[in-house]
Amino acid sequence: PEEFNKIYKTAVDKLPDRTREVFILSKKEGLTYAEIAEYLQISAKTVENNMGIAFRKLREFLMPYKHLMYG
Repeated sequence: PEEFNKIYKTAVDKLPDRTREVFILSKKEGLTYAEIAEYLQISAKTVENNMGIAFRKLREFLMPYKHLMYG
């Protein structure tokens, strides 16, 4: 749904800079954690940690809007 997509984009935009960068490289660009780590010159564990932060923050932000996705 269009409305949910707008809210999702807002949620991604609100992520901390590095977390947002890691999330976009993973989900939009399709890079592996190892590829992201090499590209950003950080450890794979840091990538993993940032993805965990991203998922947690997105889940918290989007929870009130789940009715838009599932009706």
